[in-house]
Amino acid sequence: MNFLEKSKDIIRKLENSTTNFLILYLVFALIVLFLNFYFSYSYIIKFPYIVDEENRIILENLGFNFGQILANLQINEGLKAIYFDTEYYVSRMPLLPLTLTFLYNYVSENFYVILLIKNLFFFSIIFILLCTFKKDTKIIFIILSLFIFLYNPHNLVTSLSFNFEEGLLNYLIIILFLAILSDLKYKFLIISISLSLIFFLKSSMIFLCMFLSVFFIFSSFNKNKYYFLPLVFLIISNLI
Repeated sequence: MNFLEKSKDIIRKLENSTTNFLILYLVFALIVLFLNFYFSYSYIIKFPYIVDEENRIILENLGFNFGQILANLQINEGLKAIYFDTEYYVSRMPLLPLTLTFLYNYVSENFYVILLIKNLFFFSIIFILLCTFKKDTKIIFIILSLFIFLYNPHNLVTSLSFNFEEGLLNYLIIILFLAILSDLKYKFLIISISLSLIFFLKSSMIFLCMFLSVFFIFSSFNKNKYYFLPLVFLIISNLI
């Protein structure tokens, strides 16, 4: 047996062990933990006004016109911002401010903790979706896929962030892409939820959401009985 065959045999044995997937998850979770801490620390050094002396995030100092909305949510004034003495309720889509407000009010006010929860949560979903793919060398497939996600500094910094929509959008696009490629029985439920979240996250994404919802109607008709769910979820999202 040559070296290549021995390597393939070792990989096959790794594939059969659930413990190895858990170890792989923990290794990458630690990487995400380190990257999150380093990014959070660097961000506070560059923008010290974003937190107080105890590293509690100051919501009204958040940039990209989210500060007013977050401040109003804290005093139960709703999703609004005031520009030129006019109240705007759709100056920003609601998903990011509502998510950040929920974490701030019910989980933690600490800047480090909020970012860690967000990044670890989405990373875990991506990892689980990668594990559902039927590959001969699944562990290698997962490692390479996660490496592609982590290797680009610009995209990584954007994904780790939480002060603009792309900090969530990057994750949701990856989840949507993996769900489309998967063979999961309820893949269209995941696709529908992802499209709705993207719709509520960034207004410019409405065209993508509409196109994909209609596309699935034609491309998946008679192939999957849940093909209509994305369009239904999008219509409900519009009504909301």
